[in-house]
Amino acid sequence: MIRLQGVTRGFVSGEQRVVGLAALDLQIAAGDYLAVVGPSGSGKSTLLNILGLLDVPDAGEYWLNNEATAALDERRRAELRRRHIGFVFQAYHLIPRLNVLENIELPMLLAGIDPAERRRRSRELAERLGLGQRLGHRPAELSGGQRQRVAIARAMVMRPALLLADEATGNLDSQAGGEVFALLEALNAEGQTLVVVTHDLQHAARAAPVVAARRPGAAAATAGGLMRAADLCALWLGGLRGHRSRSAMLLLAIAIGVFAVVLLSGLGEGARRFVIGEFDQLGRHLLIVVPGRNQTTGGMPPVTGLAPRELTLGDALAIARLPQVRRVAPQQSGRAEVRAGNRHRETLIVGTDHHFFVMRGLQLAQGQPLPALAAGQGEAVGVIGARLRRELFGDGPALGQWLRAGDRRLRVIGVLAERGESLGMDFSDSLLIPLANAQALFDREGLLRIFVELRGASYLASAQREIRASLSRRHQGKEDFTLVGQDALRGTFEQILARLTQALGGIAAISLLVAGILVMNVTWISVNQRTAEIGLLKALGASAGQVRLVFLGEALLLALVGALAGLLLAELLLWGARLATALPLHAPWSAWAWRWPAPHCSPGCRPTAPPAWRRCRRCTARRGPADATARRSAPERLGAAQPAPAQPADPARGGHRHRRHGPAHRHRRRPARLRAGQLRPVRHA
Repeated sequence: MIRLQGVTRGFVSGEQRVVGLAALDLQIAAGDYLAVVGPSGSGKSTLLNILGLLDVPDAGEYWLNNEATAALDERRRAELRRRHIGFVFQAYHLIPRLNVLENIELPMLLAGIDPAERRRRSRELAERLGLGQRLGHRPAELSGGQRQRVAIARAMVMRPALLLADEATGNLDSQAGGEVFALLEALNAEGQTLVVVTHDLQHAARAAPVVAARRPGAAAATAGGLMRAADLCALWLGGLRGHRSRSAMLLLAIAIGVFAVVLLSGLGEGARRFVIGEFDQLGRHLLIVVPGRNQTTGGMPPVTGLAPRELTLGDALAIARLPQVRRVAPQQSGRAEVRAGNRHRETLIVGTDHHFFVMRGLQLAQGQPLPALAAGQGEAVGVIGARLRRELFGDGPALGQWLRAGDRRLRVIGVLAERGESLGMDFSDSLLIPLANAQALFDREGLLRIFVELRGASYLASAQREIRASLSRRHQGKEDFTLVGQDALRGTFEQILARLTQALGGIAAISLLVAGILVMNVTWISVNQRTAEIGLLKALGASAGQVRLVFLGEALLLALVGALAGLLLAELLLWGARLATALPLHAPWSAWAWRWPAPHCSPGCRPTAPPAWRRCRRCTARRGPADATARRSAPERLGAAQPAPAQPADPARGGHRHRRHGPAHRHRRRPARLRAGQLRPVRHA
């Protein structure tokens, strides 16, 4: 069975070389009982390590079952240890976190044997060794003799051909030591090949080569295959449970790092989506004219400006005459004190017209928007924001009440729905009045800006040329204004906020990096502290790859659980912030939820809210009243009353539903041929 020929093994200690074995020749037959005795340092443990394939001789040959082992790789040596060799150690080397049954079945777990078969064989062997009543106990709850019995059962559970015992009674009293030797002799009597290293000459004298038949079933050892994934996961979880405090600290460190990354990235991404959503509510066919000329090339165009010449209502009328323009909304604003009874508050007052509500996507909670008035006409009415309504009227009714803005009395005809800031304007704390009233209130004819909505994206270039030409003629040939495209503003803000999100994520990633370094250091220390466990796994037949997989798997599982905990906590906090603030606070990787059109969205729309529970705000804002006619005069486009919303097409009247243009689309007869340069009006939004 075993043959050693000229085996030599030495070690380097300082500057000297110590020889443990020198040209050893040994032959052990199947069923022999061999005792190895000698003083400390005589090479007993070295011989045992070579026999157990834990060490390689410097010279000589070692045959196990007629197979030369000197040139075998680590994987094959581990397989031979697992199938043919069992170890019993002086210090037991039981894993503290496992109970008796789990310690006994550990070699079969490494071999990938089925769990039911593992339980059956472990229980049978434990009952045979007198451990049937202690299967659920951990090593700390056992006596020394019972621990060694568990170690013997673990060594025998794979039914090895060779059993190696290294000072099996060294830590036991004489009575317990006698019981262990009696057990080993009983195993040898059944045909087990036994090699024992001991200092006890009395017990060593009882060893003699004995040839006996193998006990029934001894050769039926099941080698098993690769380690089962479920068993590997159980080892990982057991390793984490065995060091609860260390595992909890590492989990907390990783969770905090991931939480910081997700939270800060979500805040930055939420700010970006909110700003982009506000721009999307305006539509993609919007131009903004502001007074002042930006002379510096590059950079973000201004939203406000200073100019020697202000924009006027006449400029807005001139723009409204252009055929590419659908509607125009002039704006004048300032701050003034607003009073209602004995309550007063300084707030933002915006002077505009009824088109402003459609172009800015303003929704009403109560009442109606500003009336359609002729250009330059005023009326003592106003629409207030939701917060201003609470401040001035409390829980009482607001519609029909009178308030005073500066020296002007106004009647409340509408209350805006709750909404935050939009492009620098807080509509919830504002008062909207007709433009003529605002000009009289602030004693200023100039306009702050002019919003221009085009009839389509194809008119963008021509509309910009026509607007510049028209206003330059009115301003004595000077282009002392700035024409800002909504796409330019949107793109600039998107770039700035994307960089901000990346910066916040980078700052948070530092904490994640620190957590990763902590995990690496603690795992390294853990490996150094668990060298005995590593040696045990190798003695039980685990290959180097399996040992690495056990420790790397524990670290990976720790990192995965900590990352999931941090991710869930951050997403929960972002979800709560979304409910509390109505801001689109989402982590950047959840952007896919925003790319799909919401129900009732128009084709090509990019929603600004998750479609699962909200309607697209952009489409809702753009579904305002459409122009019934296209060839109206400029004063009519500025002040005419809004027509009724278009009704769905009636198939009986010659129309039909058209999927491309929306449910209310209806084909009409082709108009007469247009003259050169004439623009055909677009009749659907």
